[in-house]
Amino acid sequence: MGIGFTYKCQCGYSIEPHYGGGFFSESYVEEEIKKGKFGSKWKEFRREHPDLKIQEDGVLCFCPSCGFFKKGFDIRFVKEIEKWEKYELIASVEVPCDKCGAEMDLYLDCEDEYVFPAYHPDWQTRRCKLGGIPRLRCPECGRTLKRGGAIHWD
Repeated sequence: MGIGFTYKCQCGYSIEPHYGGGFFSESYVEEEIKKGKFGSKWKEFRREHPDLKIQEDGVLCFCPSCGFFKKGFDIRFVKEIEKWEKYELIASVEVPCDKCGAEMDLYLDCEDEYVFPAYHPDWQTRRCKLGGIPRLRCPECGRTLKRGGAIHWD
């Protein structure tokens, strides 16, 4: 379940991150890890821990050091303690900034309790911030992006 917003600039630039889970399947993320998309460290980690469950959420990644932003994932490897009820976080995939290399902050730009219910077991392990997204500056002209239309899925 999740939501996606379009962020637009007057100059025509736009970006549409999808927040939450379910838009991409666990198998898609699994394949991307195996291909090395998130680095050799996580490819090797997955090979060593095939028993761990993968949880993923689409997020907006924002670098607090340089202001660069992009669409990305909050990917966690978890151990299931109680089926569908409780998880233990084992590891989280860091997201380095493409421009300066600093670790990026992860955001879900939604404070809707219906879309992201606090009681959901995945919330036990998420490390992303809910709401409070920083001001996004257009990478092409420097103006502030405005949030536009939305898409919902479940």
